[in-house]
Amino acid sequence: MLTINLLPHKKQPLQTDHKKQTLLFILILLLLGTGILQFRQMLTNKIEGLKEERNRKQTVQHELQKKLAKIQGMKKELQGLDQRVAIIREIRSEQGMPVRYLDVIAGHVPANKMWFESLNMDSNGRITLSGIALDNQVFAQYLKKLRRSNRIADISLQQTQRKSIQSLDLVAFRCSITAVHPPEKWDSHG
Repeated sequence: MLTINLLPHKKQPLQTDHKKQTLLFILILLLLGTGILQFRQMLTNKIEGLKEERNRKQTVQHELQKKLAKIQGMKKELQGLDQRVAIIREIRSEQGMPVRYLDVIAGHVPANKMWFESLNMDSNGRITLSGIALDNQVFAQYLKKLRRSNRIADISLQQTQRKSIQSLDLVAFRCSITAVHPPEKWDSHG
């Protein structure tokens, strides 16, 4: 027959195996330590890679800055050359100015009625003329023709006086003439 014990049993406390728990704890610590070391090594490798990349980029930046400095130096040099070329062009355009002025002044002189004794040009392009004319009307006609010229900006009469040369009663004159500047404003008609 069967007997059933209905009396409450005394519960026995669970016996833990301290060796197993200690080993399990050591194993977890080892795994955790290994994971931390691997994570640290991964971060160190990443940091080293970033440092190398930064060094490469700094080297490239330094080289580019050298090239940029060269380019800026060349730009300054080109600007200096452009200024020199502009100055040379201006000088060349003004080289022929005295000849152009004389062409205008001499082109309106009435033949055998008026003669120049002196002609001076200052650095501003102002021309001082002195000479002899047969009479006041010849000289006045000459000034009138010059004033009509689009190449003459201003005429300033300084002096006229009677002068007797070889028993001829002539007119001595002195005047200042300013031409239109720059000559590019001159048209081809004079």
